Amino acid sequence: MLRLPRWIAVVLIVLLLAGCAPTLLSPIESMGAPTPRPTRVRTKPTPIPLTDAAAQLAQANNAFGFDLLGKLHTETPEENLFFSPLSLALALQMIYNGASADIQDEAAAVLHLPSTAVDDLNEANRVLQGNLRGAEEIELLIANSIWLNSLLGAGLFEDFAERMDHGYDAEVAELDFSDPETVNTINGWIDEQTKGEITKVLQDTPADMALYLINAIYFKGDWQEQFDPARTTEEPFTLADGTQKNFPLMYQSNSFPYYQGENFALAALPYGEEGRMQMVVLLPNEGTSLESLLAELNSETWQQWVAGMNREQLFVALPRFGAEYTNEQMLKTLEALGLPTNGYTGVSASTGGISQVIHKAIVKVNEEGTVAAAVSVGAMPSSAPPSFIVNRPFFLTIQDSETGAILFMGAIYEPQPLEE
Repeated sequence: MLRLPRWIAVVLIVLLLAGCAPTLLSPIESMGAPTPRPTRVRTKPTPIPLTDAAAQLAQANNAFGFDLLGKLHTETPEENLFFSPLSLALALQMIYNGASADIQDEAAAVLHLPSTAVDDLNEANRVLQGNLRGAEEIELLIANSIWLNSLLGAGLFEDFAERMDHGYDAEVAELDFSDPETVNTINGWIDEQTKGEITKVLQDTPADMALYLINAIYFKGDWQEQFDPARTTEEPFTLADGTQKNFPLMYQSNSFPYYQGENFALAALPYGEEGRMQMVVLLPNEGTSLESLLAELNSETWQQWVAGMNREQLFVALPRFGAEYTNEQMLKTLEALGLPTNGYTGVSASTGGISQVIHKAIVKVNEEGTVAAAVSVGAMPSSAPPSFIVNRPFFLTIQDSETGAILFMGAIYEPQPLEE
């Protein structure tokens, strides 16, 4: 049986909150009766109409994502990088709900929040997530959960729990963190929400850990213009150091949104018939390094380039590849951006600071099972369409054209083969 072509990206962010400061509020039981494992049957929802506040929040999340990109790629230059600014922003904005007044301004500045008011933030997030989840022709799951340590006996504060339920549809469960099965329960939730793409993140659940807050995003979409697998061939891919490595490139000629900059080109490959979601690829000109472009890249310039794209007939070659990224020290990068790690006393009586952030992402791009249009490859006259041959390090995003939200972004220096 043939499998449909697919783009699958899975992102997980886990925040670990350490027990700490006292609070004037009284703790209550978690919203609803504690269950051994929160699960919900999810069906395709009707999209929530976009508001100005939700659109502004999407742009704020993008700005945060480009700030993070700037830090991450300088920490590990010329290495593959792939993460979800949306996932990270959602998780941190949930925690922001528990920020004390003296750190709200600091945290809001790092997250580029248009307003420090938590009610405004949560309503914008409710609308943004609802609008994205309802996007047609792609599969997008956004799931949030909070796992409380029953050994500490302190549930979420009532106002925090109500905000998590309303703005983030967060599932809450209370478990014994000393029980060896607890880690399997939480990893099982992760496995379910990512449809088996990520099966294990936590190694254990220390008995002195107060809670885990988890956000997972799963995306799957079929290309609007599919690649013919019969045309995929092994071709040289030039790495950042100038050496070459043979890698499978997928080919097609079609009309795509395109922008030609001074020393780079931008092309968008839409998903589905309507093309609301798209992968946008930034390809440096030969002789221009990806590092030099990333050093100057920010949310404003990216938005201008994307807005300047026009449909053109292109000859496209895209690697058939996968990439996996794990960062267990993400908190250090967030601290370098200015995010305060203490002062989140409004979550629970047992919490007050962030002790660790783990971020894991997987992306796969292929063309299997495609019924493709026949196009010619070979020598072309000068009137042939521009070539967009992705055979050297490149930057990419997966983003939504309606809200402007960037779901994923990454710098690929050395594509990895897909496992068959």
